[in-house]
Amino acid sequence: MLINEVLIYEERLNAKPIISPAITTLDKVFKDNNHEMRIVGGAVRDIALGKSPKDIDFATDATPDEMMSILDKAGIRHKPTGLEHGTITAIINNEPFEITTLRADTETDGRHAKVEFVKSWEEDAKRRDLTYNAMSMDIEGNVYDYFGGMDDLQDKVSKFVGDAEERITEDYLRILRYFRFQGRLSKPTWDNDTLEAITKHAKGLSGISAERIWAEMGKVLSGQNVASVVSMIEKTGVSKVIGLSTNNINTLKDKSNPVLALAQLDNSVDLAKRWKFSNNETELLNFLIKHKNNPLDQKKVEDMIADGVNKDLISALATMQGKKVNTDAQVPDFPITGADLIAKGMKPGPEMGATLNKLKQQWKASNFTATKNDLLKEDADLSTERGRLEYYLERPIPEGTLVRLYKLGRFHQGADPLAEIVPERNGGFALHPDKWESTFYSLTNKDFKKIGYYKPIIIEAPANMIVADMAIANQFYRTDDPNERNRLANAYKDSMGKDVSSMKMPEVILPSVTMESLFEDLDPKSELYVDMDGVLADFFGVWNKMMGVKHWKDIPDIDKALQKIKDTDDFWINLPMTPNGKSLLNAIKKFKGKYNILSAPLPGDPNSEPQKRAWIKKHLGMFPPAKIIIDHNKAAYAKQADGTPNALIDDFGENINKWRSAGGVGIQHKDIEVGDTISKLAQELEDGQETVEENFADGKVKGKSRPGRVKRSGASCNGSVTELRAKAKKASGEKAKMYHWCANMKSGKKK
Repeated sequence: MLINEVLIYEERLNAKPIISPAITTLDKVFKDNNHEMRIVGGAVRDIALGKSPKDIDFATDATPDEMMSILDKAGIRHKPTGLEHGTITAIINNEPFEITTLRADTETDGRHAKVEFVKSWEEDAKRRDLTYNAMSMDIEGNVYDYFGGMDDLQDKVSKFVGDAEERITEDYLRILRYFRFQGRLSKPTWDNDTLEAITKHAKGLSGISAERIWAEMGKVLSGQNVASVVSMIEKTGVSKVIGLSTNNINTLKDKSNPVLALAQLDNSVDLAKRWKFSNNETELLNFLIKHKNNPLDQKKVEDMIADGVNKDLISALATMQGKKVNTDAQVPDFPITGADLIAKGMKPGPEMGATLNKLKQQWKASNFTATKNDLLKEDADLSTERGRLEYYLERPIPEGTLVRLYKLGRFHQGADPLAEIVPERNGGFALHPDKWESTFYSLTNKDFKKIGYYKPIIIEAPANMIVADMAIANQFYRTDDPNERNRLANAYKDSMGKDVSSMKMPEVILPSVTMESLFEDLDPKSELYVDMDGVLADFFGVWNKMMGVKHWKDIPDIDKALQKIKDTDDFWINLPMTPNGKSLLNAIKKFKGKYNILSAPLPGDPNSEPQKRAWIKKHLGMFPPAKIIIDHNKAAYAKQADGTPNALIDDFGENINKWRSAGGVGIQHKDIEVGDTISKLAQELEDGQETVEENFADGKVKGKSRPGRVKRSGASCNGSVTELRAKAKKASGEKAKMYHWCANMKSGKKK
């Protein structure tokens, strides 16, 4: 030690764990030649923090020439690895030791510095960034601390050496180094003077290359206390300068991976281009952002592996979500290739790609057990439209059946001007299996996979169905000319009943469904089960309002939304009835006489079953169910022991599908046109017939109900609205009035 050097810190650190015989040899060689060698920089800091240093840097007061002479004299091999910076690498027993001459900065430009070799340890320390990085230590553990670095470590605070602004302007990258080292401290405190200096000079980072920004920020984001550090990066304005989004700081967790941290912070991959990520880093960020809100489970992991997703990506996603899953799971190879479909008669193209994807989804859904024969369904012919549709629906389509699209009516919201001219068009819509593609593609911009959106279900073709050419209807909707519309309406009507093969886009129009028609063919012994949520209780209306959405499918995170239900006291018991719930019960009472409630409990919610039972007691006392069943497996009640089918009214298409597959009669709630049901009830009800709550016989005269007047006048409410209007024109007096009344009731009017 030089005479003017002072031991600044009076305690010794335990340096023994890192002092090898080779380091002891080097230290002795320098001392024997009247020079000193010390451990400097991060290694001293890490030892003071009780950590094991990854790298050990050495400094000496000997010049590079003096170092080489000393090492030559001692017979120690060496390499001039950085002479311009004063660095020589000594090699003992094949282990390299980098030793650098003490230096002082003579000129800086905010990025680079020119240096000169000096003999003063304190001068060398002045050029370092932070106080605790400016410390040095001899091999006995004596610490030389010129700027209070040990005190700052004890106070868990980072400070620049000397004047903070001067240190920052020497190299603006020191701003990011400051944040990196703050993150390494346990529960760091923040020095206001330092933060003010950073805020003042944050714009200096705009002159730093993107590669250096990412190299330093990668260390910041993979450290500890990431949320606290990033919040200060935002507060000082550094985030805006370097382009770092801080939208989701509250979700930021320490994950030791900078790309994971960025995926938590933002929903954009733009930073990958700005900071010049590698291809692998860009791929990882894109993958994490795409899937971060899709909770992983083991099945999803295996599905991703089956789709060829890199296991490292899946592992990173699991880490990000905190999920314990096996990302090394073995998944068999998908058994179908394009050649298999070509052999079945399909031509290469987009449709083949869609079919392969559909088959792969089926294979994954089978937990990878479906064989090639299972998937290809050897009885189907992919060269026909019926065969291709069978592939999608995963079942054969018997002759005399149709494919009902429950959501297709959404293309005709509000009044349908064509139906006003051609009333036969009123009703549901279905696809004709033998020629469905042109019709479907027209409605969905030729996206084959979108058929699932419309909830396709196979139904028996009703005797009074109508088939017409939708291509003519499309022309009708494209023109506003009244004469052209009349011509096209007549052409559309003329197309009804023609051979399907002659139509460009055949559409099947189904008659409206009434409660009466639903029960006509039902076995008298059959029991009727009614779902509670969505049919009688307005579950979705309340849930949508709670989540601030128009439709539950717009909820971004279903799991969190369901948890909100579980966390809401008395959620189930406070549900109101659906607008048509009482009307539905009236119809059931008239045409069936009794019913059972069959509802599924919410998994993980112990309140759902008891509160549902309480809701039923509260709201259905005027017409209570014969039985109340709360069970996940609704399909178990589809048939009786002797094979008699039971009926289910449910709003959820999947429940209806399972019920029908189990042999029951499934009635999807939205199939039932309650207004038409009510008018049928009004026609059938006699004086004294008790209803649940309301008397639908509108406008009694002299104590007698309107339905009684209909019968006495010789009129009947049977027939469509158009037919009833025509009968009214031909009749006179009371009979004509009653035909008009029936037509009004069917069209939804009150009188």
